[in-house]
Amino acid sequence: MCGYTADLMGSPKGGILAAAGLSAVTVPMYLLHRKLARHETMLARP
Repeated sequence: MCGYTADLMGSPKGGILAAAGLSAVTVPMYLLHRKLARHETMLARP
């Protein structure tokens, strides 16, 4: 995805911006998942 964005923008700056955007979305989503997922629900049940 970052390479495609760099090609689309025509410079390496596009790849860096895409990586920053992905990180900006990924970290809050991970924290939200951690908040919503309880340890009890993550255990395997027989």
